[in-house]
Amino acid sequence: MASSAIQPRWNSSARTPTQTLVLEEVLRRVGEAVLRRPVPPPVVTFDLDSTVFDNRPRQLAILSAFAKAKGLTGADTLDFTEIDGWHVAEVVTRLGGAAGRETELKNEFRTFWRDRFFTSEHCLFDHPLPGAGAFVQEVETKGAIVVYLTGRHEAMREGTAQSLRGGAFPAGTLLMKPTFDMTDTQWKEIAVSKIREMGEVVACFDNETTHVNRLWAAFPNAYCVWLCTDHSPEAEPLPEGTPHVEGFLR
Repeated sequence: MASSAIQPRWNSSARTPTQTLVLEEVLRRVGEAVLRRPVPPPVVTFDLDSTVFDNRPRQLAILSAFAKAKGLTGADTLDFTEIDGWHVAEVVTRLGGAAGRETELKNEFRTFWRDRFFTSEHCLFDHPLPGAGAFVQEVETKGAIVVYLTGRHEAMREGTAQSLRGGAFPAGTLLMKPTFDMTDTQWKEIAVSKIREMGEVVACFDNETTHVNRLWAAFPNAYCVWLCTDHSPEAEPLPEGTPHVEGFLR
């Protein structure tokens, strides 16, 4: 099957016929799997960042704190929808008072950002994608085991669990990296063996094309869905025809 790159776009409030069909297909497959073999229940996996959560509010909160600490102006007028999570440092250089010290500020911001972004406290700024909590709850109600397969590490568990509760998500099973230093891809390749033991994986959701490809390789009969939100600049192309959605409204 030919490969192609689908351009990411943040439009999580969209409702399209294609999106409805994809989400309904996931629910259909869960129901079919439950009828076929209810024990153990089927499994559906969900990534967190840029999949069921929008972490751009977290990015903006960190940017605003940095601007305040450095006496920069303009961050308070930004909306989180204006933030590109992969290029937040570039926004710093455009704030009032940054002229002439752009390189210095970018370097300082990267350290400031890293010390805060991967913490439980800052997870609480995240917003659930519209309809995400209700859809994941419906998946569980249909009879599936919900697994949150995230690249967040264990030190972020408390804040992550609190964010899930606040977003009306079912508790599910939260699988997190044991250490910060392990890459997300390394972790997800390890985690698939844990997930395989839980039951038949019928669907997976992830915003990273590389992870969608790995999940499809691990679970060839699963319906692997790509979230058209954002992804790493080093992302792999997806097979032609990969099901994709912009969010969870239908």
